[in-house]
Amino acid sequence: MNFLLDENLPFAIMELLSRNGHTAYHIKKLGKTGIVNGEVYKLAIELDAWLITRDKDFRNLEKFMRHAIPGIILLVADHDLIVSEMISIISQFITNHLPLLDSKKLIEIEDGNMKVNE
Repeated sequence: MNFLLDENLPFAIMELLSRNGHTAYHIKKLGKTGIVNGEVYKLAIELDAWLITRDKDFRNLEKFMRHAIPGIILLVADHDLIVSEMISIISQFITNHLPLLDSKKLIEIEDGNMKVNE
């Protein structure tokens, strides 16, 4: 599975995904820091990658449906997530819910709850 990490995520998540046999790209490591959301969508499509982000602008289901992106995993919190929290959330997700990534979805994970939009 391919994943594209938005610039608002730590490199440690990229390393976690790689250790678990996935291909992980990071916006910063690709030299694309500061690109607009439309360009993030295009990059995810080019890489055939699921986007993982904390940017709530990607919560817009209408915009999501207009793009041929494999899917989005959005980490939502009412506080600033620390690195260990983000790693734990993604680790639990890939351990327990990887089959959800079989088709296009917008997945929001907030406080241990998951909302799946198809």
